[in-house]
Amino acid sequence: MSGEGEGRAAGAGTGAAPRVGVRAVAYLLVAGALYGLLFSVNKVATTNGVPALAYVFWHTLGAALLLWLGCLATRTRVRFDRAHLRLYLVCGAIGISIPVSLLAHVAPNLPASLVVMVTCLSPTCTYLMAMALGMERFRLLSTGGVMLGLAGILILVVPGITLPTFTEVSWLLLALLAPVCFAGFNITGALLWPPRADSLGLACGIQLGGAVIMIPIMLGTGETYLFPGPLLAGDLAILGATVITAVVWYLIFEVLRLGGPLFLSQFGYIIVLAGLGWGAAIFDERLPGSAWIAVALLLAGLAVLTWSKRRAGA
Repeated sequence: MSGEGEGRAAGAGTGAAPRVGVRAVAYLLVAGALYGLLFSVNKVATTNGVPALAYVFWHTLGAALLLWLGCLATRTRVRFDRAHLRLYLVCGAIGISIPVSLLAHVAPNLPASLVVMVTCLSPTCTYLMAMALGMERFRLLSTGGVMLGLAGILILVVPGITLPTFTEVSWLLLALLAPVCFAGFNITGALLWPPRADSLGLACGIQLGGAVIMIPIMLGTGETYLFPGPLLAGDLAILGATVITAVVWYLIFEVLRLGGPLFLSQFGYIIVLAGLGWGAAIFDERLPGSAWIAVALLLAGLAVLTWSKRRAGA
């Protein structure tokens, strides 16, 4: 999931961004810190007996149920007309099922703090995809941000610079498909978002759509898992990911409401910095100097893209 994409989709037509208050800042920090933690939770689950696809199914279904309880508590309706169902299934597939499964699949093979860096590419992929579809115009400043991000990724994917073997690089290249999917979610959400949609209901529906799509994929590949399973750590990781996912989706929509889409676009910085911190705290991960150069370039690229959007009045 990309905060920038949520802003594009759910915030379409909201007009000028509201004045940002303390609550919006607090929600943004908490959401970013929790989402950064999710990358480490992925690794805990998939290294403790939970198949990647089953893990995605269980915590996505759990998040949908928690969000549905939130809808009941707030008397928010989850709509199931044709337009909403199409949004749930399409965005559930390209925003949850495919990218989160990819990230969970690579989690046991790479440092969690390295995998989290790929989230910085979501705005870059979104800009390139939108420009190809005629939804964005060419901006020199945005192109500079794209080049900075690609330079950072280049440092990560050339064998021997950050990762010592081609096998590890191949896992990272697989993870890079996730921000491409998130970009597709951003674009599709902007096109399919129903008018007068309620954010909490949409968050619940998209999670439910993602869980439904995971059922045939999970059964077809044989990656099933009966919850609770044999290892407590794996089950706790599923429960943790469930709570994190539900809370983050709720907070993202709240930040959008309180601070606007441009303020929400800063979500990516917090995810990366938090992910690096969680990886060090939980797995004692220590990245080489080249990885920190890549981090700097990726965050700089994200900053330039955000600045370009601000100047363009996006």
